[in-house]
Amino acid sequence: MATAKTAPSRRAEKNNMQLWEQVCETDPTTTKKVNQRGGFTAICAQGQRKAATKVFGIYGIDWGLKDLLFSMVEDGAGTPVELCLSAVFYFTFNGEFGSFPISVDKAYRVGDDSRKKIITDATTKALSMLGFNSDVFEGKFDDNKYVQDMKEKFNGKNQEPHPQSAPQPAAKSNPKPTEKQAEPAKEAGKEIGKEASPEVDLFKEGSGSPAVSGDDGNIGIGNEAGGSLLPDHNPDDIESMFKAVVAVANDAKARALPPNHMGPIMGLAIKTKQNKDIDGMRQLLGSLELYLGQNPAEREETLKVFIERGKK
Repeated sequence: MATAKTAPSRRAEKNNMQLWEQVCETDPTTTKKVNQRGGFTAICAQGQRKAATKVFGIYGIDWGLKDLLFSMVEDGAGTPVELCLSAVFYFTFNGEFGSFPISVDKAYRVGDDSRKKIITDATTKALSMLGFNSDVFEGKFDDNKYVQDMKEKFNGKNQEPHPQSAPQPAAKSNPKPTEKQAEPAKEAGKEIGKEASPEVDLFKEGSGSPAVSGDDGNIGIGNEAGGSLLPDHNPDDIESMFKAVVAVANDAKARALPPNHMGPIMGLAIKTKQNKDIDGMRQLLGSLELYLGQNPAEREETLKVFIERGKK
């Protein structure tokens, strides 16, 4: 008796290697050699985030970590020696949503930004499971010829005109702030850390940058592998994360950020802090770091996301 043939699954009809082949090769300019533990190639964390954003979408909306659970391992004397993180990595690709659990252990040292670094480690590990920078993990970067081939390949890509490189017309809806226009935003800044001034709509496109005053504590530039564009902060402390957003707003001029962008970003930060939404603040920081690494045209698009979140 002949057995019935089962129809091929929808997944079987697809190219299972599509994502892997799209992200497996690494631009050598986003790596560096580390002469520790026998020597290895380190991948730029920000470069990885940028690559994932190109494929999946905006961090915190289309991909990222959720349900983070930290735990500590202690030695016999009760001294913390290892930090552990369990989380769920989620992403969207070709209109399909995917997720899987991820866990990472890391040696713990007080004052070493261990929580921030372990989040970066977990993200890198999750992305590697999808094929990101696979050539590095496969050891191909130990072959000088392969590295040279990648340099030539990515140099050719980098020489192509960027689609956003053409001069952008001045946005009529966002004129350069005059001294009179800046005054309401300055008044709004007096309430940073408490509540937004009712006279200023921080979620209105074109709002000025709040002038933030006060001591931000020991906030400095992050020192995780690959470097962070955000000030140092504790991802488990909503106040610490809020101060990091404030520090970026204070430093907007030095970072060459449009003053009218800071209002919506600070407005969302204030609202998120007032709601005590620590996951929302983590997402805000992730999107803010993405924003800081973008070109002017890309920042305009990400600003719209901040504005929409603030209206919810």
